[in-house]
Amino acid sequence: MIIPIDLAPPPHRRPPQLAPVLAKLGSDEVVLIELQGWLDVVEGERQAGFIGTLLMENDKPVLKIGHHHLEGKLVSLSKPLAVLAHASAEDDQMDNTTMTRYDVVTLVKRKILFRNRPVPVVKRA
Repeated sequence: MIIPIDLAPPPHRRPPQLAPVLAKLGSDEVVLIELQGWLDVVEGERQAGFIGTLLMENDKPVLKIGHHHLEGKLVSLSKPLAVLAHASAEDDQMDNTTMTRYDVVTLVKRKILFRNRPVPVVKRA
């Protein structure tokens, strides 16, 4: 089976939108987040979809999860990855085809690597 992937969708199709849950640097660069080990999240926060806060401090990525502080670094991927979006059924009907079709939304060229142990954040009284 051959599945067509459109690098530039036809003009009558609306461009696919990025999911709001993707990690972005600046306005349009999507990055992967790589954590070493395992992540333990409080049940209530997991259901809300919130894990932590990602910040850039002095050009260094920082992830704050609860009372823990992780420092990471930006690393270039050896091979870029494509983020694909399934073309909707209405788009396929406009083309008069019933094939499965994907559009390239963006390319991911870098990742944020968190490989060190978290540092506990202690508030002074």
